Amino acid sequence: MNNAYSPSIDSLHEIDNSHDRQNIKLGLGRIKSCLNSIGNPEKKFKSVIIGGTNGKGSVTYYLSNLAYRYSKLKIGRYTSPHLVFFNERYVINETPVTNEKLNKIAAESIRQIKEFEKKTNERLTAFEIYTIIGFNLFARENVDLAFIEVGMGGRLDATNVVEPKDTICSIITNVSFDHKNHLGSRIEDIAYEKAGIIKENNHTITGATDIALNIIQERAQELNNGLLKIKTTNPASNYIEKNIGIALTTWKLIIEKLGIDETIKDDKVTFLKSLQYAGRFHLLNEKYLIDCAHNPDGAIELNKLLDEYYRDKKKIFIIGMLDKEYDIFISNLIPKNSTVICTEPKSNRATKKEALQKAALAIGCKVVVEENIKSAIAKASSFNPELVVITGSVYFAGEAISVLSFEQCYNHHMFTQTNLKIKDKLPKFNLQGVDDKHYSEESFKESNILIVMFTCNHCPYVQAYEQRLINLQKQYQSKSVSFVAINSNDEANYPEDNFENMKKRAKEKAFNFPYLRDKTQEIAKAFGASYTPEIFLFDEKRILKYHGRVDDNWQEPDKVTKHHLKDAIEAVLNNKSIERPENQAIGCTVKWK
Repeated sequence: MNNAYSPSIDSLHEIDNSHDRQNIKLGLGRIKSCLNSIGNPEKKFKSVIIGGTNGKGSVTYYLSNLAYRYSKLKIGRYTSPHLVFFNERYVINETPVTNEKLNKIAAESIRQIKEFEKKTNERLTAFEIYTIIGFNLFARENVDLAFIEVGMGGRLDATNVVEPKDTICSIITNVSFDHKNHLGSRIEDIAYEKAGIIKENNHTITGATDIALNIIQERAQELNNGLLKIKTTNPASNYIEKNIGIALTTWKLIIEKLGIDETIKDDKVTFLKSLQYAGRFHLLNEKYLIDCAHNPDGAIELNKLLDEYYRDKKKIFIIGMLDKEYDIFISNLIPKNSTVICTEPKSNRATKKEALQKAALAIGCKVVVEENIKSAIAKASSFNPELVVITGSVYFAGEAISVLSFEQCYNHHMFTQTNLKIKDKLPKFNLQGVDDKHYSEESFKESNILIVMFTCNHCPYVQAYEQRLINLQKQYQSKSVSFVAINSNDEANYPEDNFENMKKRAKEKAFNFPYLRDKTQEIAKAFGASYTPEIFLFDEKRILKYHGRVDDNWQEPDKVTKHHLKDAIEAVLNNKSIERPENQAIGCTVKWK
């Protein structure tokens, strides 16, 4: 069983369950002193620090994907909190660190921290410890550039220890009401805290407006900081479009500052829109829409997206929140006469479900109360809705993903159901290959096993998984195992997926398997393909026997430790049952349209 991403990092869970370490104690004194005592790992790489009330996680995610795809730099990403596994917080080159590596760096970091605490009689908070672990990890892994998401506020947040000379730029996505107990009850107060990440003689990118923008501008001027303001030409723009705008402006600045010669030339907006960040307007199992919105402004932005993409769908809302302004959140998000299921996240900060019930009733909704997310999902399904919207908290989104992704599927940054139905048969297809021939399911009727892999030409790993198929084909060519690679979309949807480039690669590598494309949308739907690369294995009767990933490290062929697809092939050839890994990952960074 592959436990590469199982939630068994004992030392981190111990910290997470420690009440005194979970207390919020804003201030940089403790963490600065501790970092000084262990050699200042945060100074050994360049950083971009990302703050703001909403969208900072998404912008961090977009930027790390841009940097990994369009440069040759080694990229780190530190975000919080995680949805399901601690590994999500620590990502290198768009791959979460394994348990083995995280356990090792966490143990070493905690040992250093405890020595510091013993000498100084200080007590670091959980978030300070997690941040130090991230800095240590990125330093040991020789990361070139790290994207660091602020935890809360900015001025006194643990991440704000990065110094101006080590910072490429700062980002303040926006400013609205959240964490009033710690950041203040006025927008001016909150903006002041957010502006604390602005660095002297540096640059800042912001999407803030009005009073908050004035505060940020004043602070930037005081510090001789070049401020780049993102102006939204369309006031109705949704938060995805706004976050993409901030990320692209920042990336342009990073290119200029670091002198990056981009390795790929394509449409970055199309690329970013193809990404799926877990828990952010994230559709699971075709009818469960999960979003991490948790404050009044987040509710407004989610409402815009629902209106844009799912206006005519019959919806049910499942709400679970922490200690937030739940009444305003509910009124900003949920239309009158909606059906709302109120429940609670597993947290001592959870808002009581009865309080949510009262707020939903006050705006004229039909309300059901359930004990937990699992029973709430079951109740929602009984109403037979077209869409179930699950929101209210990052932690709540993580609980929903755990329930809905019944196999705990985990990939770089997302979870998805495997959709395997053992009696599903091979769908029909008829596609053009790079050899200019046409292939259908009938073309492979003599095969003992047929393996179909959905790929994408603009995925950064495309050549890695092409090579995987080449290696497997060589190994099984005498056993009548046939391989088919279906490239993501026709050029009408992805112009950068140049068919001529595919043909050129096929000729250079001497592909012996059909490489197909052109009008593949219906084919993907027929197979139930969601992300790429995605594998479907059919036996000689064309019954689906396996649906999942290539192996545990398909990005790097030389570093594979568990060959999932090879094991599945062997099982079918020898008439044995297939052992499917508990944490079965499907997909890469690209989603089918």
